[in-house]
Amino acid sequence: MNRLKQSLVLEEEDMDSEQMEESDPFIQTTRTASSDANDRKDEDNALGSIYNEVDWPVPQQRFLRKFPIILERKLQSFDDALIKVCQKAKGRVVLYFDLFMTAIVAIETGIAAPFIFFALGLDGLAIEMTYLMIILSLLSQVPKRFIWRYRPYMVQRASKLRKKESAVTSSFPSRAVTCAVVYTFFVCYAYIISKQPSNPTVLWWMPILFVLVVLLSSFARISMGVHYPSDCVFGILQGIIVCVIGTLLWSANSAICESCYDDQCYSDLNSDHVVTAHSLKRYNYISLIICIALGTLITFISVTKPIDFWEKADRVYGMLFPGIAFRITLLCPRTVHSSLPHPDPSPWYGYIFAIGIALIATAAAFLNKGRYPVLSFLIQFSVLYVAIAAWRIWVL
Repeated sequence: MNRLKQSLVLEEEDMDSEQMEESDPFIQTTRTASSDANDRKDEDNALGSIYNEVDWPVPQQRFLRKFPIILERKLQSFDDALIKVCQKAKGRVVLYFDLFMTAIVAIETGIAAPFIFFALGLDGLAIEMTYLMIILSLLSQVPKRFIWRYRPYMVQRASKLRKKESAVTSSFPSRAVTCAVVYTFFVCYAYIISKQPSNPTVLWWMPILFVLVVLLSSFARISMGVHYPSDCVFGILQGIIVCVIGTLLWSANSAICESCYDDQCYSDLNSDHVVTAHSLKRYNYISLIICIALGTLITFISVTKPIDFWEKADRVYGMLFPGIAFRITLLCPRTVHSSLPHPDPSPWYGYIFAIGIALIATAAAFLNKGRYPVLSFLIQFSVLYVAIAAWRIWVL
């Protein structure tokens, strides 16, 4: 009987204790926080298990850090939902569209553009594109080099459309989307300068073009399983930064060397400062030597350990630095005190020459696959600079 009474008393005390805990807000808050913490820990462990089991090894480079797992968790629901939507469309048509958009917004397209514009005598466009691409190349490579994020198909968060996917570098951020932003900005700016130089105005179709190109390029990269939607968002922000810095750099250079948009960078044919086939003694060779030395040094630093900045440094710099050297040596009268005359309109075969040389240089650099990068840079720089300088002096 006494034992039964003791048992009943203990049960009543337990019930009172539970009621007190349920009514105590501090205890309830602590329980909720503990539960949320456990849920987050489970999600982190789930992501961590994916990364630990992945077959793709993280590149063994110094200063390389993995994408923060806490940020990955916060972005997971957003990324996975949009990946699922974009990958609903499948088939050859979708694959061909994705490849087409990828080719249009590839960095190789942008780095070839300055040479083509210079060869056609469109110096204002060429100079601006050169500085935009220099900033784009350097700025976009910083997170690629120092932050490693597995691409969606690597961690089974997306299926890949191509059986043999060539995108094996860090996913963060999307350089293709960054290029889409910069290329669209350049097209719109070039149109404004050519059509409305005295009264630059943003036309109604320009924002539509910008949004359309960015969305299509983002869809293509997400659909292929090589980028997260968050990569594309950061790519857009990165592209805007590139446009701002690149335009400021171009403006500073125009103030130093004169602008080619208003023909101030050219010398009169009858002046004592014009460089032609008959007055090559006015050519500033010292400026060219300095450009070659700086380009070689930058390439050497970019490909040498422990920096090991970019395996594509030789081909990117090899395509862009000839444009910078051409600007300084032949289109900068205020600094080198000599420059080319205003170019005549390009003949029809000028387009074949410009596009053909650019394609050959791009293909040759691609096939070289980064071997002997400093030597590769010097060869590419020399061939492109001589080609464009000779074409402009003796033909155009």
